[in-house]
Amino acid sequence: MIDVLDDLLPDPMAYLAEVRRLSFGSVTFGPDTFKGIALAHRDDVDRIAETHTRASPALSFFRRSPLGQVEPNYIHCDAGMGDFTGIFYLNPEPAEGDGTAFWERSGDDWKMTRLVPARFNRLLLFTAGLHHSRALFDNYGEGDGARLIQVIFLRERPPLRSGPRVSLVRLPDWKPRLVELANRHRATPYRYGEHDCATFARDAVEAVTGTVLLPEAERQAGWLAAARFMIARGWETVEAMADELLPPVDAALSRPGDIVSFEQGGELHLAVRMGDAAVSPGLQGLFPVGGGHWHRAWKVG
Repeated sequence: MIDVLDDLLPDPMAYLAEVRRLSFGSVTFGPDTFKGIALAHRDDVDRIAETHTRASPALSFFRRSPLGQVEPNYIHCDAGMGDFTGIFYLNPEPAEGDGTAFWERSGDDWKMTRLVPARFNRLLLFTAGLHHSRALFDNYGEGDGARLIQVIFLRERPPLRSGPRVSLVRLPDWKPRLVELANRHRATPYRYGEHDCATFARDAVEAVTGTVLLPEAERQAGWLAAARFMIARGWETVEAMADELLPPVDAALSRPGDIVSFEQGGELHLAVRMGDAAVSPGLQGLFPVGGGHWHRAWKVG
């Protein structure tokens, strides 16, 4: 599938203005470092992509690529990131020849099979297994004129699973063990895949019950690796992950040591109930989440 949707947003210039105000940085995934990355702050484009593909957005981010920025890959496919890929072009005046090229193997060489030109407010959607590249090998522009796109990875909705969950029993000394965990991480800054809301919840389950959930899973350093871990297991949100691993309970009936979810910045996060409030990792360490903000809850033992 290769589909092109033009004139996507009613006010693309306002959307672009918000994107330009975001903070862009580098992320490392395995041996590769991707520069000029900012997580998507709104879901306008994601929702349109979701409706068109009937798949759920798993990861959405912006890429700013100025002249001279070297990229870690060229011709590649996104099969490991989802089932569909979306590219939203955000340059009002893209460089001549900019766009996305699709390729097939021809002996030892690559043969271009289609070129989709970049056009402002255009969304390109395609099957993630298709090999593709930017049409221009070199990036272009400076500042607000640098090459700018939004990338969306979407995953087909998995069938509902009701497999057996691990039977958890609380340890006799679970309370001091949980307090020790919270004290140890009181000032630990948030780090995707190493000390984020999901890994902290996993550590809390271990402190309370002595059981390690997903014992075969290694911690994934960086948000891209953490997202790929979630995508590979068909978990669209941290709530989907909790649903598969723990039995749900009404948030009002939860107790200390249980896991709760809350929304912040348009995203769902997990927290561990410590008393009347729950705590979750933040940039400066653990921060409290009051009961009025709890969305759902899961029983731990």
